[in-house]
Amino acid sequence: ILLIHVPAVQKQITRKLESYLSARTKSNVAIERIRFSLLGELVIEGVKLQDAAQKEIVTIGRMEAKSNILDLLKGQYNIKEISISDVRAYLIEDDKGLNIQLILDAFQSKDQKDAPSKEVNIHFNKVALNNISFTYASTISHLTIDAQLGEFTSDNIVYTTSPLRIKADSISLAHTSIDIFTA
Repeated sequence: ILLIHVPAVQKQITRKLESYLSARTKSNVAIERIRFSLLGELVIEGVKLQDAAQKEIVTIGRMEAKSNILDLLKGQYNIKEISISDVRAYLIEDDKGLNIQLILDAFQSKDQKDAPSKEVNIHFNKVALNNISFTYASTISHLTIDAQLGEFTSDNIVYTTSPLRIKADSISLAHTSIDIFTA
């Protein structure tokens, strides 16, 4: 168990995860670095996802999450802190569908049952999103949306699926814009 803290072992795990995700999504997935500890800290840096034609779908500079690993093992999703920064995402729709359809299909359950879903509750003590850029462009509806999120912070977010609800004690949003264009 102590071996997973060794940087060379974490690098090997990163490469295996890249290969698995690339094969599963039939796209190009690159991950610069993953660091994690048994104490519940996870850092992922330099994520790049391209479609089969090598067009960029998403890049993520850094994602960091901190949690109590024992809570997670018990099925209690209490995340102390999550931060995501330097993200660029492109959602493109054309007559063939969405550019992310291969990814959606890769993780779609093959076993479609109508069994009721188990209730999920996730608590985030602190969430920070910085420098997030999102573009949606459709040749079908001739619509383009460019969203720039400079800084988003929130404290004590609770997400629950039954009833579907998101609550937060505080939310701060700064340096943010949305531009919508139609042709």
